[in-house]
Amino acid sequence: MTQTCPHCHAANRDTARFCAQCSRPLRQQCPHCGAMNSIRSHFCNHCGKPMAHRQSYQGAIPMAQEPRCPQCGRVNPAGSRFCNGCGAALPSSLQRRHSDGAPPPLKRRHSDGAPSTGPQHQFPPPSAPSPPESTTGSLAPQSVLSGRYVISRCVGRGGMGAVYQAADIRIPGKTWAIKEMSDAAITNPLEKQHAIAAFRQEALMLARLDHPNLPKVTDHFAEGGKQYLVMDFIVGETLDKRLEQMDGGPLPVDDARDWGRQLCDVLGYLHGQDPPVIFRDLKPRNVMVTPDGTVKLIDFGIARLFKPGKVSDTAFFGTVGYSPREQYGAGQTDARSDIYALGATLHHLLTGIPPTDMPFEFADIHSINSQVPAPMAEAVMKALSDDPAERWQSVEEMGAALTREPSPPQVPAGLVPARPKVSPVLQPAAAAAAAAQVNQDAIPQPISVPASSRLNFWRGIVLVLIGAALHGGLVLLTLDTLEEYVEFPQAASAFIPALFGILFGPWVGGAVGVLGSLAWNALEGWYSHVQWGIALSACIVGALPGLIVKDARNRKRVLGAGVLGSVMYALAVPVAIGILEEWWYDFWYIAVQILVPALPLNVLLLPFLAQWLVGPVQGRGLYWRDTRQDSGGS
Repeated sequence: MTQTCPHCHAANRDTARFCAQCSRPLRQQCPHCGAMNSIRSHFCNHCGKPMAHRQSYQGAIPMAQEPRCPQCGRVNPAGSRFCNGCGAALPSSLQRRHSDGAPPPLKRRHSDGAPSTGPQHQFPPPSAPSPPESTTGSLAPQSVLSGRYVISRCVGRGGMGAVYQAADIRIPGKTWAIKEMSDAAITNPLEKQHAIAAFRQEALMLARLDHPNLPKVTDHFAEGGKQYLVMDFIVGETLDKRLEQMDGGPLPVDDARDWGRQLCDVLGYLHGQDPPVIFRDLKPRNVMVTPDGTVKLIDFGIARLFKPGKVSDTAFFGTVGYSPREQYGAGQTDARSDIYALGATLHHLLTGIPPTDMPFEFADIHSINSQVPAPMAEAVMKALSDDPAERWQSVEEMGAALTREPSPPQVPAGLVPARPKVSPVLQPAAAAAAAAQVNQDAIPQPISVPASSRLNFWRGIVLVLIGAALHGGLVLLTLDTLEEYVEFPQAASAFIPALFGILFGPWVGGAVGVLGSLAWNALEGWYSHVQWGIALSACIVGALPGLIVKDARNRKRVLGAGVLGSVMYALAVPVAIGILEEWWYDFWYIAVQILVPALPLNVLLLPFLAQWLVGPVQGRGLYWRDTRQDSGGS
């Protein structure tokens, strides 16, 4: 059997991987998706389905059912040679007997193509090693690397490489994570040689590291024009995923403190190496938390050895927002660069605000999340100083500051009653009561939060008047400009009560909606049933978003609240008109006339204004969600 080269059309052996005439790799087309694959690939690198040549051998029998592993009992895909769970060798489907106990009569071919006589066993072609593709993440399940690691699945893929989950043939039941990196993007042979040498040097550096918060690197090798790094497979989820689950809100303070302590410990271990190891890309995506709460640094893709004597780094590495200014080429990175990245990561965890939106600008943590103790907030903010000399000079110092407990409030001496004198002739019961009274008096009483730092009733009244003035002014403006196009142009200003409801509370937003809608009627000096119905409906669009949105920075939640409020507003107005005027004939027409001007501004302006204004509002203690937390804790 021969195969034809798709490039020069020369005939080659059926087992050849490269053309003997032009030396180009031989390819075969997937019968399912049409993608080109290696000639000896068992599965398509694009869709993962079996290639046609697995059943094209003369005399081959159909695939058997999915084989079960004799070691761990896991059911594997048909045709698998190794178990996806433990890596143990599976009995070949072609070795199974027929119902009569006789082996299947298969034919075997000599190298010259002539069939041989006699009952011979035919096995499927051996699983090919990594294909000579330039892209990463294209290894199909059941591919074998280095004659030992059986690929189970691709767990991650990026521009610089891919990560696979793989089983170990030599150690049944052991699972590894294999990082794949390609040097195909480097065209200069000398640069490619330097890149490979640097990879091997870094692999040796990682292999000698041994810390509970680092995955252990055990092996590295090159195959198919790519470099591979074998390390422990970590089960858990990244802090980036944890933040996504919080819908833009902060993570628990106790968890963030524990993770920060562990990160300080592992960074101290790295910085204590000779020479020091600078991680340089600390961020939530590169930190994984196991089910037992252990932190793991999972990506050393840009880790490097610090070399003294260099004035500045030759290239910028890291992530915008988490990296300090010196990583942009302004100076040499050192251990304090990792301290800055740790501070940016903890700031993100404690506030829910990603630093990628506004790099180098971090709001005060305690003003955003009042649950964070003041010493912890101060420790994080000190790590975010632009000047490395003003940051913590070691992670040990920062770790101690993060775990420092706040000092108890000082109570003036005049507020503590004097200890009563206890006569020695008192009875035991009276002495115990007196001692209990003394201990009770000696306990410091909680200090109440000043009323000026909260959203109180009178401030709410002032905010209602301001919002009603803005709402009424925009109503008058829309009546003059949009009256020719829609019958209810005042609905375009519905985003103002919704915004006030999100920032200052549902009752403020509802009051702004009612008073602002009636502002035009107050100036004209008349009211109608329809106007009262519109005003009551505007109360809904002002109160509903404040009840739904838990964090004004969550654009998706604000957008959903704006859409829902607009729809409810559009339905409430015709309902009010139908009840007050007994007019139901134009119900859907009125609803559309309300929705057309109300929905666009609630979709376009409401999320932007809420995210832009929540910071200043929180800084002045007026964000109603913070007020509810303070009131619940006092």
